[in-house]
Amino acid sequence: MGRNSGSTRAVDNRTPEQNELIESERRNRRLEMEVDVSEQAAPVFARKQA
Repeated sequence: MGRNSGSTRAVDNRTPEQNELIESERRNRRLEMEVDVSEQAAPVFARKQA
């Protein structure tokens, strides 16, 4: 007994607002990475066009 109180149960205790915040933070991190990659790639593409 007591095995069901692991970390997977924490998801069940979150409010919809908490889940939305977590998902928003996840999307934000992904978008920040995409912007970073785009900023690094822009000079390379600019050089190829010249």
